[in-house]
Amino acid sequence: MKITIEYKKMNLKRVLKYSFIFLLAGISCTKTNCPEDLANFDAKAINSFHKSFFAKDSERKSGNFSIYLDYSSGMKIAFEKKENTDFYFLFINSLKISEPDFYAVESDAIKKIESSTKSELYKRIKDIKSYNKINAPLDIAIQQIVAKNTESVFITDGELWKNEERDDPWAREEFGKWLKKGNTIEIYATDFVEKGKQKHVFYLFFIPKEIVNSKNNVASEFRFYLDKSLEAKNLNYTKFSFSNSGYKLVQEYSNLNQAGVNENAEFAAETYINAGETSNFEYIELFLPWRDMHEYIGKAYNEKTGKEIKGGEALLSNIFLEINNLEYYKIEEIGIKVYDIRSEFLTFSDCIRCARGEKPSFELDENGNKLLDEENLPVLKSFGEEGCYDETGKLIKDTVFRINKNLKEIKNLLVLDQQAFENNFDHEGRGEIMIKLFPELNEEVLNTDCGNFHRIDVYLKKVSTQVANPSLEKFIWDGIQLQKNRSIYNSIIGAINDANPEGTVIYTFYLRTPSLE
Repeated sequence: MKITIEYKKMNLKRVLKYSFIFLLAGISCTKTNCPEDLANFDAKAINSFHKSFFAKDSERKSGNFSIYLDYSSGMKIAFEKKENTDFYFLFINSLKISEPDFYAVESDAIKKIESSTKSELYKRIKDIKSYNKINAPLDIAIQQIVAKNTESVFITDGELWKNEERDDPWAREEFGKWLKKGNTIEIYATDFVEKGKQKHVFYLFFIPKEIVNSKNNVASEFRFYLDKSLEAKNLNYTKFSFSNSGYKLVQEYSNLNQAGVNENAEFAAETYINAGETSNFEYIELFLPWRDMHEYIGKAYNEKTGKEIKGGEALLSNIFLEINNLEYYKIEEIGIKVYDIRSEFLTFSDCIRCARGEKPSFELDENGNKLLDEENLPVLKSFGEEGCYDETGKLIKDTVFRINKNLKEIKNLLVLDQQAFENNFDHEGRGEIMIKLFPELNEEVLNTDCGNFHRIDVYLKKVSTQVANPSLEKFIWDGIQLQKNRSIYNSIIGAINDANPEGTVIYTFYLRTPSLE
């Protein structure tokens, strides 16, 4: 790239030039057109700012792992089959937790049973007299599990009776709630026959997203035990895993302190924040003005052919979307949305500064009361944090940040190279996120007086569900009053559709750049 190579020779001078400009920004600009606050925030501020928009509302609650066991009469018949009993014992043997919370789902109630040691758990399925009702409140059990948002497993035949056999998707809403939070449901299905009718026992593992990749969660331990146990080799079962967040972003940067920034963009390594693994965002500061970026990056040449690269070089690249467990969804297209957040961040910074800054202090009279002036106003000894209080010590700035959920999207500034993503995705099973400059410089959306601050959200633009899978018919069984009971099948299909992650933001870049020129 002839132009790029010639440009690199000027890098050191440009770095010194733009570093100096950034250092002077707070001095040379006025509060109205170039707030100095933008130059003074720290890592904690940007972390807090990000969390205010992308707060985790589904964090796992504290609590023990729970086992819910269906005590309806159908389960009695299921456990008369040795293979089902053996599978249950394998599950209990896999538990490292010696005393989980155990709940008996029986008749019209859910009862917590104290003293749930492994020996006690073995006895539960042999307590024949407990399986004495056709009904068990399976729907209430799932509601409890989802509301608790902790690790749980529900062992059931899935047959819900309310005066008659329920064939409606009674678990759809709760399954959907769980999956929408990014959580996972793993299900193991075993078979049994009742009066000539084919039925199943389901082990539903509810796994919060915070621990889904942990080797120590109960589902992982059971999976490992099944893979290694000789007894499991002779057992027949079918395993399913449902999740709408079975993907991850992988950085393949040559240097994690350099990010995936174009080498000509004058990257500020000393201010870089890489929270990709923990919070799915990066803060990146560039010294190169936008007009120069378009000249040297947007119009870059191929060094071998001497021809201009179509669309120019990428400004941000070398980060990949990998699919881990997304069997029932297909990501067809991703996109980016760009927002000008300079004003929003300054408001946030003011809230933090005034909330944490020095409070005003008052002159006191001989009785320890506030000394008042001739206008009956308190006399200040110190004015507190600058700009946060008036001359009487009254707070005049808001200390509570109110999220603006309707940020104005900036068009025609940056573009995602969709073709690069699709080519990688089709050939390697993972897609590269490559962000380029819009072909023409959109000067109208850039600040000409001082620096710019943008948020770039990478999101799932188009996702289709993949539910035409014959294996899902395992969730259909021969009914008693019905020819086929599809309640769990339709609940799962409905939940997959409800939890479609289309529109989900999967990664964010915070990009701070100089003025237009």
